[in-house]
Amino acid sequence: MMELDTIFCGDALDVLRTLPDNFVHCCITSPPYYALRDYGVDGQIGREDTPAQYVARLTEVFSEVQRVLLPSGTLWLNIADTYCGTGSKGDHLDPKNPSGRNGQCVSLAQRVENVKAKDMILGTMASESVRRQSAYLKNGCNAYDKREPTSQPLSFWTEQDVLAYLKMTDIPYASVYGEIVEKSGKLATTGAKRTGCMFCMFGVHLEKQPNRFQRMALTHPKQYEFCIHKLDCGAVLDFLGVPYCPGGDSA
Repeated sequence: MMELDTIFCGDALDVLRTLPDNFVHCCITSPPYYALRDYGVDGQIGREDTPAQYVARLTEVFSEVQRVLLPSGTLWLNIADTYCGTGSKGDHLDPKNPSGRNGQCVSLAQRVENVKAKDMILGTMASESVRRQSAYLKNGCNAYDKREPTSQPLSFWTEQDVLAYLKMTDIPYASVYGEIVEKSGKLATTGAKRTGCMFCMFGVHLEKQPNRFQRMALTHPKQYEFCIHKLDCGAVLDFLGVPYCPGGDSA
């Protein structure tokens, strides 16, 4: 039996792992927001290189919170958005710490890939990830006993799982993803990061050049011709002011 009314000091994840299952009635927390503070501690939450890494860290922590909470327990999570391009946070000292708790020279949120200035780069993704993970562990990959049955055989895999498996087995995959390499302890692709329907234009106006259609012109010229001219996607991209030719032009 653990002693009650005790304050544990340490890394949240490390301390949580020492607690037994179904032990805590309530958890109230406000983790550091992404890229807005530097507490001068190695491995601190909020100073990850990308929002995705930040979400992954929080998901790991809140998975442990879920484990230690009683079935009747509650979690109160206060977390807000970080805006892209809001300036160099390190230029301004924290009024609560005039000696300078902020150690960064340039805010990590100054530039984020595929996000334009003043866009929110994080909302409630951390809790959403935990809910999804919990649902898959509870219900499995297949859900036949519902109005619209589904089968999701890869739902319990993470992107890192998929990349590690491809690298381990040498299974052929689409060349558009490039090579699988290790960056900062994580596996990543040198080409496309995520793909869906190759003709989808959702978010294309936010992409840096060469965008998905400019790459398609080089890698899949027949599909590109069909998409731009037969499906008339070129007219839509012209209306959006998005270049789709390899040289940067729209026609």
